[in-house]
Amino acid sequence: MILDHPGKIKIRPRIAQEAILYKAVDPKVNFPQMEENILEFWQKQGIFKKSIDQREGCDEYVFYDGPPFATGLPHFGHFVPGTVKDIYPRYQTMKGKKVDRRFGWDCHGLPVEYEMEKELGISGKTEIENSVLPTLMNHAVNCFKIYKRMGKYCNQNGPVG
Repeated sequence: MILDHPGKIKIRPRIAQEAILYKAVDPKVNFPQMEENILEFWQKQGIFKKSIDQREGCDEYVFYDGPPFATGLPHFGHFVPGTVKDIYPRYQTMKGKKVDRRFGWDCHGLPVEYEMEKELGISGKTEIENSVLPTLMNHAVNCFKIYKRMGKYCNQNGPVG
């Protein structure tokens, strides 16, 4: 609506669909499918890698995050602080710094090993590696799947340094 002059309202004709700058929004949006499409685009285009490669030679920002969860999958109590912690590397990336995000891989060390030895009735490094490591790596793989769904970028190719 526009006011032609005081007291008279004139209805503006609808703008032709072709003239609209934005794509029409489907009222029956399939958000899970939309999410999958965005994640697929990020993967195919290598968006995370590009965010690092494009900043080669720039100042670096280092932010060490904790390990993938060795004792189970992340839950809501991990998502909120994880999302907040993800803001800092993103902000530094937007400021032009090179931010190669990697998780630490300490996996909480001896307490986890001790509990696994007790629970599984095993003892020693070799038995731990043979019995527990596959389970821990499976947890890490599943954690990365969840992080991907959250849109949290991280290098999944190994430990820091």
